[in-house]
Amino acid sequence: MKNAHQKILRQALRKGNMSFSRLDFVRGIQEVIDAGFTPKNIISGFEKSAPPNAEPGVAYLLKKQMKAKKAVGPAFSSLLPSETRFQRASDTAKQVVEKYRDLLSSLTRPGLREVSKVVTEACLLDGKVTIVSLPDLREQQEGFLAEAREKEHRRQIRATRSILLREIEKLKAEWRENKEVVINGVTKKLQFKKWLEYTGKDEEYLSMDTQRSQMTQLLSEKTDGFMIDTQLPLEVSESTRQAN
Repeated sequence: MKNAHQKILRQALRKGNMSFSRLDFVRGIQEVIDAGFTPKNIISGFEKSAPPNAEPGVAYLLKKQMKAKKAVGPAFSSLLPSETRFQRASDTAKQVVEKYRDLLSSLTRPGLREVSKVVTEACLLDGKVTIVSLPDLREQQEGFLAEAREKEHRRQIRATRSILLREIEKLKAEWRENKEVVINGVTKKLQFKKWLEYTGKDEEYLSMDTQRSQMTQLLSEKTDGFMIDTQLPLEVSESTRQAN
């Protein structure tokens, strides 16, 4: 691009033009562009700079993310006040009283006694302060998250159990409306269990009732999680087979 621009300037000087105005530059701009952006120059530029690469940008973003997640360095902890500062101040005050009591004036001694009292009070208060470290905070956060997950699990169990109870209640309502059936020409009022067997809905009811019982047991216990087994227990299957 620079060489093409200089070429236009040299051509203007050869023609006797001692100045090269902006208007002349605008007129020759297309020629400069055509001469500067040749296929050869474009390929040469790519060979020197190489095609765009996303790795530096990705590496920079990853570095920023890691820096944001990095724990506080030990250098910063050195800037915090010493944990033994109150005790050392108390010991220093006692040493001053023991060594220089006779040399101090009557006006300085009461002030020194007040200093000793304040430092002693600071030591007592410091002993009652609970120091929370970074691992303690992380453990506390994990405890909060685990508690939230446990609450969500129990909420899901209660919601599923409510659905099962509604379905069971629908079956009972259907039984109340249709419990009178005709068997061998005789009208009979069937009990709920017999009606389930007669209508073929006994397995459906047993499955829902078993799951409801399991969920009730899970809600009454403190567990880390829960699992709903949709398969019928062996004793239920055996009872159904014998009933048939």
